Amino acid sequence: MADTILMELRGVPSAAICTDALKPAADAMARIQGAPGYRYAVVPHPVSSLAPDGVQRHAELAAPQVLEILKGQRVTELARSGKDTAQLGHEPTSASEQRS
Repeated sequence: MADTILMELRGVPSAAICTDALKPAADAMARIQGAPGYRYAVVPHPVSSLAPDGVQRHAELAAPQVLEILKGQRVTELARSGKDTAQLGHEPTSASEQRS
C-alpha cells in the first residue's frame, strides 16, 4: 500500500491489490501514508496457496477493480487541488469500516 501511494505521489498511476483478510492493515497503512480512504482492489484470501486456475480467477476479480482505480482521481491530483486525500473513494463495505 505504501509503495502504491508513494508511486502516485511521484506521478505514476498505480493500483494496489489486497486480500480481504488484509483490508484493516491496508486501510491503516493508507492512513499512515496520509491517504485515508485510498482505493485498492480486493480479492479473497488466501492467494499464496492457490493453484494456477485459482490465481486466474483472482486476477479476473482484480482486473476490473484495478481499471476503475486507474481511471479515478489520483493522489497527485488531490495534492495539487489542496483537497484531503480521504476523497479518493475507498467506500466502507462493512459496519466496522464505516466506524473507522
